[in-house]
Amino acid sequence: MPSAFLLQEVLKRSPSVVVVDDWTTAETRLPKDAPFIELHRILTKKEQLTVAGYWRSVPVRIIFQARSGSVSVGAVHTTEEDARGIIADIRRHIPYTDPTLENRVWVTFWYNTKNGPAYSARKIEVPSWEEIEHNYPPLIREQLTSVMQWNQPPPGGKLLLLFGPPGVGKTFAIRALAWSWKSWLRVHYISDPEAMLANGDYIMRVLAEGADVDDEDLPESYYTPDQHWRVLVLEDTGEILAKDAKIQTGQGLSRLLNIVDGILGQGRKTLVLITTNEDIGTMHPAVIRPGRCLAKIQFPTFSAEEAHEWLGQHGLVGEHPQAATLAELYAKLEGRQIIENPKVGFRGR
Repeated sequence: MPSAFLLQEVLKRSPSVVVVDDWTTAETRLPKDAPFIELHRILTKKEQLTVAGYWRSVPVRIIFQARSGSVSVGAVHTTEEDARGIIADIRRHIPYTDPTLENRVWVTFWYNTKNGPAYSARKIEVPSWEEIEHNYPPLIREQLTSVMQWNQPPPGGKLLLLFGPPGVGKTFAIRALAWSWKSWLRVHYISDPEAMLANGDYIMRVLAEGADVDDEDLPESYYTPDQHWRVLVLEDTGEILAKDAKIQTGQGLSRLLNIVDGILGQGRKTLVLITTNEDIGTMHPAVIRPGRCLAKIQFPTFSAEEAHEWLGQHGLVGEHPQAATLAELYAKLEGRQIIENPKVGFRGR
C-alpha cells in the first residue's frame, strides 16, 4: 500500500529522513517522461490518486488531490538536503500553478465521422462566475447566481434551456457553469446535435456512461462516471425545439426528450443543456412543459439605462446608448464595428 511504502523504506534504510512538501498544481497525474518506477497506486472516490515507487531510485509517495488542485509529495533519503533535492526535481515535472490564474476544465468534444461517432478531450479556459456576472442584467444575474451554486441537480427534470438573441452571453454562461460545477459534473460538448439525434448509435455512444471515453490525456479522476453527473451541451438547436420540429428534423425532438426523461435517460446521471436564439413562444410545448426543465433562462439585451450603467463602469462615461446586446457593448467599448450574426461557439473565446 502507498501509505505503508515510505515507512517500510525508512525501516530498511538507516540513517534516513522523510521530507514532505505540497503545492497547488493543475496536474492530476505524473507526466509520461517522469523518471518514476511505479509500485503502488490507489484511486479513491474523492478524486485522490496516490502513487508510490522510486523516483530516480529514491522512494517517494505522491498524492494528487483533484478537487483541491494540489499535490503532496513525500521522499525518503539519507539527509534532508538530498530528500529536498528529489522533491525539487519532482516539482519540475509537476509544476506549481497559481490557483488564482488556473481556470481550466476538461471538456469532451463529440463529432460524427464516416467511421461513426468520435471525440477528443482537452482542457479549455473558463471564467468564474464572479469574473463575468457584471456582464448580465440584474434579473438574469440573480437567476444565474442561483444555478451556479448547485452542488448537484435539484429534482425536477434534466433539461436546461438557455435562450435569447445572439450576443447576449449564453456561451460564456455555460463556461462559467462548467467551472462552478467542476466538482460534480463533466462537460460533453456535442458539435453536431442534428447528427447525434439522427443516429441511434451516436446517441448510445455518448450515453455510455463514459466507459468508452478513454483518452490518455485525461486525468484518471475523470473516469468515475458513477460519481459524477455529465451534461451534454447542444448549442444553437432552435430547429430541434420548434413547434414543427418533427416536420423539420424528423425524430430528433423525440430522441432528445427520450434522453431527458424517457427510457434512454433512466438511471443515467445525464443532463442536457440546450441554447437557442429563438423565443420560448416558438418552442414545442413538450420541451417547455412543467417538470421537464430544471431551468429556463432567458438572456435579454441590456436596456438603454443598463447599457449606460455598464459602459460607465467600464470607463465610457457620458455614453447614452440604446438597448444593446453584450457583444454590441463590448464592440463599442473596444471601438470595433459589430459583425452581423458572427459564428460563435463553446470552443471560441
